[in-house]
Amino acid sequence: MADGDGDDAETLAERLAWARGGELVSTLEELEALAAAYPGPTGDAALGALVDVLAGHEEHEPEAVQQAAEVVARLVDGRSADGRRNGAGFLKEPRHVVVLLDVLETSDAYTAVVVLELIASLHGSHGEALVGALLGAPAGGARLLETLGDAREPVRNASTALLERLTRVGDAPSGPADELRTCCAFSEVFPRLWARLEEAPAGAAGRDCLRLAANVLAGPAVCLALFADAAPAGGLGALPRYLELLADDDEAAEARKTALAALDVARRYAGAPGSDRPARQSGAWAFEDLRLSLVALAFTDDAGGAVALDGDAAYDDGLVVDPSSDGWWSAATAEDAAARRDDVRAGALDVLARLLDDHEANGLAMCEARVPTCVGNNRRFGTSRPNFEVLESSVKSKSIRLIFGRIDGSRRVLEAQPKRPAHSVQLRAH
Repeated sequence: MADGDGDDAETLAERLAWARGGELVSTLEELEALAAAYPGPTGDAALGALVDVLAGHEEHEPEAVQQAAEVVARLVDGRSADGRRNGAGFLKEPRHVVVLLDVLETSDAYTAVVVLELIASLHGSHGEALVGALLGAPAGGARLLETLGDAREPVRNASTALLERLTRVGDAPSGPADELRTCCAFSEVFPRLWARLEEAPAGAAGRDCLRLAANVLAGPAVCLALFADAAPAGGLGALPRYLELLADDDEAAEARKTALAALDVARRYAGAPGSDRPARQSGAWAFEDLRLSLVALAFTDDAGGAVALDGDAAYDDGLVVDPSSDGWWSAATAEDAAARRDDVRAGALDVLARLLDDHEANGLAMCEARVPTCVGNNRRFGTSRPNFEVLESSVKSKSIRLIFGRIDGSRRVLEAQPKRPAHSVQLRAH
């Protein structure tokens, strides 16, 4: 970049301090062009002045505030080395994050979405620093969470997507991430998410809600307790409606993605370690609709009929990948995942295994009790009745550990090469 270009950026930055109306907008447009071509020098010269424009958002036209937010977003874009350097410098000044939160509270919907996406971009390159800056701002976490309840749907969607990203397991050190998850739980995130799901149960926005709930459940034990307090309206009791698979080819893939996201919520709740785990397992097992939904997903074929455990093996290739790992679930629940029917079945098996693991009462209930055949009221099947009779005889005749090979802590859920395929369920690799 030539020295003259740098001087241009400095001149434009100085003009931001006094320009108003159309002149301010045109100045920002010139800066955006420079930011696209020369993000490093432009950031050095103008980033602070751009934040000043955002700080004075109440005295500027909405168009100018939008433009300023877009220029900042371009300057801190982490896809370039200059963008990452600009982002690191931006986060070193605590005031900058406070200004972004101020803009979120008073700006128009478009600007709020741009700011939320700007925060997401900063997290992509500076996860630890970004979460730390948000939590370090006065009431930063609570202020950000207020956007979940924004009256404007685009803002709610962008907020849910951002918080889902900020709370992902492994994306930030456990300390800051757990603090944010705890903040979410105490800010009544679970009732808010279930209220949002009532508005938009399907699609990416609904799955972001489910994924955010699962992420928060990965936090401290208090998050699990607050989730349990939300039942039945907003906890495990609400999950079965998202575990419904559809036969329609146009919607089947979407339904499978939603089911996997909902299964991950149940997995986090039932599988989290702790002295209260047996109580959580019992509590989850007590929800009949959830129990039936998990059994149906795990042991029925695509047409809704029971897998013939006493007959020929229905799934020839076996279960290739263990679905008990966080890595498997992270890949399976990603929005761009293929979400195969076998992935849903494997996920349901893993959740059932976690509900039964080291829990004698639940295990005996699965092994010895009669699996209900009168499930005509279950919305997944309408008025039909999946035939669980074969499943009942097989479950009764064999230990649950032969069906769920991981119950006793072994590495696989099912044996890919069982000696007696008549008494085991196998999953297709493809």
